[in-house]
Order: sequence, then C-alpha cells, then structure tokens
Amino acid sequence: MREPRESNLLSVAQVARRLNVSKPTVYRRIWEGQLPALRIGEPVGPLRIDEAELERWLYSLWVPETRAASARARADGEGGVTRDRSSG
Repeated sequence: MREPRESNLLSVAQVARRLNVSKPTVYRRIWEGQLPALRIGEPVGPLRIDEAELERWLYSLWVPETRAASARARADGEGGVTRDRSSG
C-alpha cells in the first residue's frame, strides 16, 4: 500500500489557466492519456490533476536544449530557462 503524501490537486480550469490553453485542450490531453488525472467521486465526479504530475508531464515535453539550459539555471540558483544573450 502506498504511503499517503501531501499533494496539491488542481482543477482542469486551474491547469488551463497555468498553461494558457483552453479547458478542452486540457481534457483532450487527459483523454489521450498524455496528462495523468484522477476523478473524485466516480463515475461523474470532477477531474483533478496532481501538481507534481503536471510538472513531470511538462518537463517531459521540453526540447532537450532548453531542458539543459533550465537545469543549468537551477544549478546557478536562477530557477528559470536562460537565454543566450550573445546571439542577439
């Protein structure tokens, strides 16, 4: 049996706002099996997305070059994707 853990469950609307996409886009990602979600109160309860799962899913979508830049930024304590300013 899994140990319970603290989680921050987000609604489809909250995820859509965070990603700046429509709610149908979020639902489509869930129904296609791309974005993990859980249903509260089956069979017709609301869907919820664990914030940590959302972060993992987003990380899996990153282009390799930007993933490396982000890892370097986190290591440097900047916390975001860096931009090479020498190229313009």
